[in-house]
Amino acid sequence: MRQFFDTPTMLFRHHCWANLRLLAFCAFLTREQWAVSLLGGYGSLEETWQHIVLAEQSYFSRISTGQPLGRRSDAPDLTQMEMAESLARTGAGLIEWASRVQPHDSVAGDWDGTERNVPKTL
Repeated sequence: MRQFFDTPTMLFRHHCWANLRLLAFCAFLTREQWAVSLLGGYGSLEETWQHIVLAEQSYFSRISTGQPLGRRSDAPDLTQMEMAESLARTGAGLIEWASRVQPHDSVAGDWDGTERNVPKTL
């Protein structure tokens, strides 16, 4: 029997599909529902999605360029459309990079004030 995630890209294909599907569902929510805080979330549903999208941008930037994201701290929140576009872009990038990253690859840099090497793989 074939494993569900039998290639390096399968997991990232599912990840991209699931993120876009869930965000598309959220497009039908009211403004009040979008603003609801969830137990275990990152604040409101909107704040949780902002966190997910920006974190994925950050991870992909580090993996693909070795550099931090470089987003201004005062940058405006992303719209739902911008989030979807970003998830499609970083999702495609992660799919592309999945087969290129080797077990010994790491990213050197300042991670929250601490200089260190972080592996690109688990």
